[in-house]
Amino acid sequence: MKKKSTLAAMLMAALLSGSPLAANAQTYDFSKVDWTKMVEVFADALGKGEQYPTDQEIMKLGISRADLEFMRSHVKQRQRVDNTNRLLSNTYAGRKLWMNTPMGSGSGGDAGYPTGSFHSDVFSLWNYTAMWGSWNHSIGQVPGSWTDAAHKNGCDMLGGTVFFDASHGDLGAYRVWKKYTNTHDATGYNGYKYVKPLVNMLRYFGVDGININWEAGSPSESMGFHKACYAYAKETGFDNFHIGLYTTSTTLSSGNVAAHYADNDEQACDAMLNYGGERSIDQSQRVAKEHNPKLGASGVWQGFWIVNMNKGWEDLDEGKEVNLCLWGEHKDSRFWSYNSGAGTMEQQANYQSFLERAFSGGNRNPLNRPEIKEDGNEMEWSGSTPPLSTFAGFSTWIPERSTVQGKFPFATNFSLGNGDRYNYRGKMASGAWYNMSAQDVVPTYRWLVVNAGQDTYSNALTVNFSHKDSYNGGSCLQLQGDASQATDVILYKTDITPNDAANYALVSIKGAGERAEGIVESNLYLILKVNGAWKEYKVPDNTGKSWQEHRIALNLNATDKITNIGFRVKGGANKYNMYVGSLELNDGNKVTPTAIKDLNVKKTSETPSTMDVKLDWSVNANANKYGLVYNDDANIDHFEILFKDGANGKVSEVGRTSQWATLIPALNVKTATEPYIGVVAVAKDLKSHSEILWQRLEKDATVEEDPFGTYGQSSLDVNAQGYQTALKLRGVQHFKTTGAEGNINFQQTYDEFKAANKDGKAKYLNYRHVDNLTLKVKQGQTIEFRLKGFNGEELGLGKDDCRYCFVGGWMDFDGSGTFNYGKGMEEQPFWLPLYDNTTQDDAVYKFDETTKDGTEAYGERVFRHGSLRKGNLTFVKGEGLKGKIKIPADAHVGKSRLRIVYSDAWFPGQFTPTANNNKGYTLDIDVEISGDESIQRGEKDLHDKGDLEDWNVVTEITEVATDNSGSVQVVNGNLVFKGVKSATIYTVDGMLVKTLTKPTVVRGNELGRGVFLVKTGANKTTKVIL
Repeated sequence: MKKKSTLAAMLMAALLSGSPLAANAQTYDFSKVDWTKMVEVFADALGKGEQYPTDQEIMKLGISRADLEFMRSHVKQRQRVDNTNRLLSNTYAGRKLWMNTPMGSGSGGDAGYPTGSFHSDVFSLWNYTAMWGSWNHSIGQVPGSWTDAAHKNGCDMLGGTVFFDASHGDLGAYRVWKKYTNTHDATGYNGYKYVKPLVNMLRYFGVDGININWEAGSPSESMGFHKACYAYAKETGFDNFHIGLYTTSTTLSSGNVAAHYADNDEQACDAMLNYGGERSIDQSQRVAKEHNPKLGASGVWQGFWIVNMNKGWEDLDEGKEVNLCLWGEHKDSRFWSYNSGAGTMEQQANYQSFLERAFSGGNRNPLNRPEIKEDGNEMEWSGSTPPLSTFAGFSTWIPERSTVQGKFPFATNFSLGNGDRYNYRGKMASGAWYNMSAQDVVPTYRWLVVNAGQDTYSNALTVNFSHKDSYNGGSCLQLQGDASQATDVILYKTDITPNDAANYALVSIKGAGERAEGIVESNLYLILKVNGAWKEYKVPDNTGKSWQEHRIALNLNATDKITNIGFRVKGGANKYNMYVGSLELNDGNKVTPTAIKDLNVKKTSETPSTMDVKLDWSVNANANKYGLVYNDDANIDHFEILFKDGANGKVSEVGRTSQWATLIPALNVKTATEPYIGVVAVAKDLKSHSEILWQRLEKDATVEEDPFGTYGQSSLDVNAQGYQTALKLRGVQHFKTTGAEGNINFQQTYDEFKAANKDGKAKYLNYRHVDNLTLKVKQGQTIEFRLKGFNGEELGLGKDDCRYCFVGGWMDFDGSGTFNYGKGMEEQPFWLPLYDNTTQDDAVYKFDETTKDGTEAYGERVFRHGSLRKGNLTFVKGEGLKGKIKIPADAHVGKSRLRIVYSDAWFPGQFTPTANNNKGYTLDIDVEISGDESIQRGEKDLHDKGDLEDWNVVTEITEVATDNSGSVQVVNGNLVFKGVKSATIYTVDGMLVKTLTKPTVVRGNELGRGVFLVKTGANKTTKVIL
């Protein structure tokens, strides 16, 4: 029997971990981004008769070309489908939702920017969101990747926040804003010097306005400037410009309407009214319409602080024309911080379901919403009851939004913008990643599950996004339930038509879960509503358990209009479980993308196995009058990042983006001898592409492996609020075991703890890998431990130490080099919040049964302790926490690791073994497990295995020649195959170049110039010259 290569498994685990990207690494440098200095650069350009400065003039501020591109968006906001026929006709057609929340996690810096951290915020309910507030970034420093995602879905993106709050002493920002908004110049717009520079700067970055937290003085002090900005924007066709104003008023009145909103047809702001104003929403609507009949209440937004969801929802219909605005909070969205789960995979799944219950209602179906309730709408789990299970959902008041309109093509990989790996056609191409620019257009409905061909909801199927597998990217669609009941999943509201009659669909599917090799029945149909009637197309069965893409003829006319897209499940049995990895509607139309140029590549981190690579480039097109080139205007849909080993090596795709810059983390270079990375522009037809720009990567023979090994990064999140507190006194003083085959006694002094962080400059903060001790255990053994953190009171530094954390331990029991199973094999609830002044040596700690989170048969979490939003003295006093670790009887024999993670007990969102912790600490301990290898468990990796498909080969499902040989010829410098089942390409001296399956085109520029022999059958070889 062939033994699995442990080395190969460990390499894959290293890629999945997202290493080597460091929490404290300088992937980006935004330290010189200052909107006041930047707006001066735009003012200087206007003084020279230019609408915008050059990139080089902006870069003189100390911003690199790459970082400048990471802040920009080249995605033109897509037009929305008319909502006259919206799902819920009793909603007001013009009512909108403003998410006035942060993106990513943290304040400024790289929050929301592309990283190698899979466990990151991928907000996806754009289908109900009209405006995003960018609360945690200053003007000009908003991640362009988030703007891309917003614009793809027709959502306005505010380009940063000016924050001043007198109660927090933020008067400096207040005075700066007053200065710039009250500086007059005879040549300025309406006499204001900075109106044009500010608005032009926003257009240069591709964003749609600014946000102001106004809690000092009065907005009336800058009202004239605000109105002038709106007037100039309107005059220049910037119709979706906004100045979002967080006001201290709960209700509009005749006394505040002019400064907060508008009067006499002059708009000053988009007004976010403060919390509690829903009870007088009718007054706000009436005042807005009286003072500006033309605008009405279209720019008035009733605010809600989403610290909870028990609000005056029943009053919202009293003022239907007033929009809604959700605020919360400064560094993290409350949806993100309240979210929880036993491991990163479960947390990601829970996050999407949490958002779906918030927007589509507690049943995650906008046709089956709970009744409106003003209490009991809990934001956190209670035992097995998920958050917001009773909430009516914002779809009760806000119409759905879609941008799937125009001409073919339409395509989605159901990518949320992150993954524990980057897959290309079902197989792993690179490691863990996060990039919102790679998020696909989201479904219009989450989830509209109905009885087949009817408008009545169905409970037969459950639909969700899954990160457990993917076709292209890091996620896919999963359909589960009873396939014996014909059920429709309507995904998109559309208004699209083909360009010609040569139209088709591409659908990739895979049977989910463990299954034997053999035919996998799809029981799946693509459904399109064409000219008002549903048409269904059978998705063929898969011939095996791997991903398979199917080409389906649509047989539509160029005049046919598609108004809905979805899937139908029928003809199967219960326990149906299917992944859908991609969906594309296309035709014969072709366009040529504009060429790309000026590729710049920089390694930001490297180990012997992997590299993190930062790239930027430009497009050979003329900018518009504000300095921006939209991808649409260059006939570009997106960019693909490619990798090859050697100038003529096999090409694979390792990433996608719609920005002109990207980060490829954990690029596998372990076996590469001559690695190259490249970028190519893919045309809007999704079939044509530009020439590839390549650049060689030089490997550094002196680099070392990072201390996390294959287990993924876990250290202090420097974007988290109050992380300095953790640097001061949240660390492990000792960890001692008894009852093991080989016990350990780890201890460190407070001075050693402080020294390891190097005054906050260490590569990994609040992290310790114990490299001189090994815990030795055996199968079926139970050991005991004492774990103690530093006591801040004893050190004279206060009480904000490890007592206010959760703490958990995970151990690798399947030999995978990862922590694949985040839960325990037994329930591990938190304690009741009663023990902030007593220890386990003095009292019996009782459990909070509502915090149980389930079990897993292969669970690797060996302990979990703490109390939600409450301290536990036992963590820091005496000998510390007293606990046990049970080693399963079938644990994998050999090397393993115990990871102990502390994370702040205020929110559980970052409490996992493979995410940077929130104000916590991570201790890694090497483990050796002994026992009987014949009974040991193995890892269960259900991803497709084998070599990646060659990016240069465009495969289609076609009829093959009867002798399987078909034909090959040179067309426009490419090899074009017809009816070929398989082909092998050799040089004339017999060297193997490529082996192909069902090829249609091999691009000649990747083979190079020369003479080749192409074998397409047992006795058929064709000589070709390129």
